[in-house]
Amino acid sequence: MPILTIFQHPVLTELAAAVDQGQLRSKEGSAAQHFYTLFPIQTSGTRPPFFWFHSQLISFLPDYLGLAQPVYAFIAQGVDGRRARYKTTRDITAHYLRELRTVQPTGPYFLGGFCWGAQIAFAIAQHLLQQGEDVALLFLVEPLLSSANPKQKIAKKLSRWLNHHRQELVRLPVSGKILYVIKTLLNELNIYRYISEAYLCMGRPLPISLRINYALDIIHRASRDFVQKPYPKEIMVIQAEKGIHPADTDWSNLSTDRITVRVVPAAVHMDLLQEPGTGVWAKWLNTDLSNAQSSHSGPDE
Repeated sequence: MPILTIFQHPVLTELAAAVDQGQLRSKEGSAAQHFYTLFPIQTSGTRPPFFWFHSQLISFLPDYLGLAQPVYAFIAQGVDGRRARYKTTRDITAHYLRELRTVQPTGPYFLGGFCWGAQIAFAIAQHLLQQGEDVALLFLVEPLLSSANPKQKIAKKLSRWLNHHRQELVRLPVSGKILYVIKTLLNELNIYRYISEAYLCMGRPLPISLRINYALDIIHRASRDFVQKPYPKEIMVIQAEKGIHPADTDWSNLSTDRITVRVVPAAVHMDLLQEPGTGVWAKWLNTDLSNAQSSHSGPDE
C-alpha cells in the first residue's frame, strides 16, 4: 500500500476508496519507507515520534501537536482489501513492534490509541518495558480494557454492546436506523465474514463496502486472546462522559502507578472521533506529550 494520508480520509470506507484511487500520501506529500500497517502522517520535526494505534482520528493531531512533532499511525489490516496477515493479539503486537522499531529503534517511546487501538497500545507498552525499553507516555482514549470491577463480565459486555449501538442509532434518521439494524444483524451472523472469505479465496480484493466489516472482524477476533496485566507505570485515560465505560469507572487495576482520568463532557464514544470532542482531548495530549518529552531525553539526544 502506498503512503497513507489518513487526515484526508476520516472514515474507514473513505480510506478504503482512497487506497483504490491512489490518493494516499503523507502529510508532506513526500516519499517514505513502505510499511504494511504503519504510516507516516508527519515525519518532519525535532521531537521523538508519537505513535498512534488504530482508528482514523489521527488526522487532526499534527494541527494540535505542532510541526515539530513527528506522528505515525498504525491502521487496521484489511482497509486495502487484502487478506489480513496477523489474526491474534500476540501476532499483531509482534508485527507492530517490528515496524515501530524500524522508525525508532530505542526509547523513550510515546504511545496512544483509541478503543481497541488503546488495548493494542497497552500491550505494546508492556512488551517494550519487558524488553528493557522506556515508555514515557501511554495515552489511552476510550480504551477497550477491563476496569477494576470484575463482576458480571458477560452482563457488562452486553451492556457495552447495546450502549454502543444505541449511541449509533440516535444519530440516524429512520431510514438510516433500519439500514443500520440490518447491517448489524448481518455482521452478528458473520455473513460479511463468509462473503469476504469468498472474495479472498478467489484471489480478488475485497470491495470497499466489505472492508470495514472485515477489518473490524479481524480486530474483534484477535482481541479474544488478549490478557490484561497491571501496567507498572503511569497511564493517561480519556473517556467520553457517555462512552463505552461509565464516567466514574474505577481504573485502579490498570496500573500499579498513577492513573490520570479525564472525561470529555456530554460526549458519546463516537464524538471523540470528531470536533469538538477531538479538540478537547487533543489539547490534553499535547500537554501530556510535552511534559513527558521534557522529562525524558529523546533517542538521539
